Amino acid sequence: MKSGHQVKIFSLEQANNLLPLLRPLMRKLLKSYRSMLELEPHIQPARQKNLMDGGSVFGVAYIKLAEEFVATYSKIDEMGVLVKDLRIGLCDFPHIRDGRLVYLCWKVDEEKIGYWHEVDSGFAGRQPL
Repeated sequence: MKSGHQVKIFSLEQANNLLPLLRPLMRKLLKSYRSMLELEPHIQPARQKNLMDGGSVFGVAYIKLAEEFVATYSKIDEMGVLVKDLRIGLCDFPHIRDGRLVYLCWKVDEEKIGYWHEVDSGFAGRQPL
């Protein structure tokens, strides 16, 4: 999350209600991310050439993907949702459980939020709600 943001705390209902807006944004973010990874082998040589005023025919496409990625990520960040893993489309929602901060944990392919974990345990510590 960007510095200066106050952490938004979600109820389970609020987090689940956000999924219809979040799911297409996450899919778009993942598509941009995967496309950037595919172009990376073509961009890396251009970075080296750039030192000698070279470039790449893939440069413009890569920059557009990067701009789309940043814009989409920013929209998700503004919602207060934490993007945790771009490989699997994992997000966390800050939540208060038994008087302490935890994360509600959701993957883009899950219909609704069904898991939570401690702030310091991550995905490996996911537990059913």
